[in-house]
Amino acid sequence: MPQPALMNLKVLLPFQIFAEKAGVSRIVAETREGSFGLLPHRLDCVAALAPGILTYQNEGEGEVYVAVDEGVLVKTGLDVLVSVRNAIGGTDLGQLQEAVKREFLNLNEREQSVRSVMARMKRAISSAAWRSSIMSEEPKTESAKDQDPFSREIGAKVSRKLRARRNRTQGVWFGLGMMGLIGWSVAIPTLLGAALGIWLDKHHAGRHSWTLALLVGGLAIGCLNAWHWVNQQDKAMREDQEDKDE
Repeated sequence: MPQPALMNLKVLLPFQIFAEKAGVSRIVAETREGSFGLLPHRLDCVAALAPGILTYQNEGEGEVYVAVDEGVLVKTGLDVLVSVRNAIGGTDLGQLQEAVKREFLNLNEREQSVRSVMARMKRAISSAAWRSSIMSEEPKTESAKDQDPFSREIGAKVSRKLRARRNRTQGVWFGLGMMGLIGWSVAIPTLLGAALGIWLDKHHAGRHSWTLALLVGGLAIGCLNAWHWVNQQDKAMREDQEDKDE
């Protein structure tokens, strides 16, 4: 029986070949419109890549993640060419996130060093009249908001994927537990209201039934409590679905 055809992946940087892999069975890339997958039998295509996670899978390495900057992807037959400004690879999402942080921390430090040298050169060639004002200038340290957008986007996407992977383990028992939690959140306030109403009717009887009034009040509080839990869980499920879609 003939073996199925597999893809050849090549990732190019401006001055070097980052990776060249054969026997790739699946590729997932990200564009500004969202994620899309490539299989060997897919028609030829071209896509503009956004900063994000490029995922490929082969028999030798399994599933591999590559953090890529903006670039372009071209599929021609079984050959897939990815050309990007920068790339960092890894098989573990957590390690990849740390590698991205270290890489761009080093870039920021190098940029600050260059700025410091340029500031000293300006002070050396400036006239005496402007020397004092130039000497007072200090190279500015970039804050977290000024970091490279590639680093910020990769960190956010890796965090979402890790959270989605952890939530994948929640199955039938988690659903049953949530059902029980919602049921008790309704039952407990109702029973407490009924018990308090019976005690009030016994010791402070009046024209109206305390039991009925507090039973309805406890039920209303329980329903509000249950609605709060359902609403929170619905938000979490929507976030997980968005992570899976990405």
